Amino acid sequence: MKIVMLGIDTLRADHLSCYGYFRQTTPNIDAVAADGFVLENCFSVSNCTHPGFTAILSGLYPESSGIVSHWSRVDPPDSTRMLAEVLRTAGLVTAAVDNLHNAWETQHKLYPWFRKGYDIYEFHGRKLGHDPRNIGRVCELIAELADRDFFLFYHPWHPHSPYEPPLECRIFEPLASGEIEKTIALYDAEIYFTDLEVGRIISALKQAKIYDDTLIVITADHGEIMGEERVVLGWKFNWGHIDLGDECIRVPLVLRWPGKVPCGRSDALAQQPDILPTIAELAGVEPPPNVDGQSLVPVMQKGAPGRETVHFIENTYQKKRGIRTRTNKFMRHGQPEMSSVVRRELYDLEADPLEQFNEVERAPEIGRELEAIMDRWVAEMLAKAGRDSDPLFEQETTAYHLPMAEVTEERRLSQVYDFATRRGARLQPKIEPGSPQQAI
Repeated sequence: MKIVMLGIDTLRADHLSCYGYFRQTTPNIDAVAADGFVLENCFSVSNCTHPGFTAILSGLYPESSGIVSHWSRVDPPDSTRMLAEVLRTAGLVTAAVDNLHNAWETQHKLYPWFRKGYDIYEFHGRKLGHDPRNIGRVCELIAELADRDFFLFYHPWHPHSPYEPPLECRIFEPLASGEIEKTIALYDAEIYFTDLEVGRIISALKQAKIYDDTLIVITADHGEIMGEERVVLGWKFNWGHIDLGDECIRVPLVLRWPGKVPCGRSDALAQQPDILPTIAELAGVEPPPNVDGQSLVPVMQKGAPGRETVHFIENTYQKKRGIRTRTNKFMRHGQPEMSSVVRRELYDLEADPLEQFNEVERAPEIGRELEAIMDRWVAEMLAKAGRDSDPLFEQETTAYHLPMAEVTEERRLSQVYDFATRRGARLQPKIEPGSPQQAI
């Protein structure tokens, strides 16, 4: 059993050409998808890196793992078994070219659960750079491990802001005009650069004569706002991964393994915790007994309908929780004392896929129904995990470096503005209370 998994940072699904994007951003991922399986509606559990990758690699929702924000100040329970641990126990050599474990060590503690289970774990250069040693090492590991059963995880950061792709990849800019289009062209160029690395991985697998013997999994931790307008604590953001719009939480999921994974596509709802049990079933190993996810093998092999709902959370810039069906999305803000927040949101995704018109007053019965389903689901997750309290509310938001009791609303808004813009987000003037876009 050989597995290569790419967890590409900040990659929204609808900017891949195999997901219908108008630019040819991903010819190599397209080649994997052409004779693999594409999950068209896979969603992250959050809008930031640590919750997303924790869900992918543990099979747990944030309500179970406790990882509800980026720069988490807690660890998952000691009983949590990560994907690499599961596969190493089954006899696979486990390797990662990744820095989730120590990328923030100058600011925060290490994140030890991302290192668990790996025989080989390394990363070269800056977190957000384009250091060629990383993809080079991935290809070397494929060659070195070709005669053994192995799991290789690669986490490229490239699509993440500040959107500075190598010049030779900036192929979309000549046709772009205006700040929004040019920024999108740079983001797409970062995706194109990452796809070139996927091409190198494919070549390495073919050169080792194991391409068709390898399960390839391609996914992402979260997406990115690309010109859409999102309101966060009174500010209108147009860039970054802030809030819980579909552009931030819909991620690609592509699998290829001839003879085991059929060719095809499905619009079934899927979510990041489903990835671990799916890989486990394909590998013929038992997943940990406490995983929250469900295997997608029945979806791929038998056309099963998948999930009825997906659930997501934010606790980095703000406290927010949501639920999504195929047709509607409901979200509730967790800081109702703040005058600048939209407290409850409901979107008709068929009529309003960009989530611009809050329907919570026009369709209160739909909002109440989804809210009730969401609250029951949270209660079930907390009970299953043996938690007495909700980690969304027992943990502080992590974009602030003072206890929440010492942070006034004015200061909190200012820190969101300063912090997010330093990380590449751009925004419009603050919305004044009482405006049509203000809280409901």
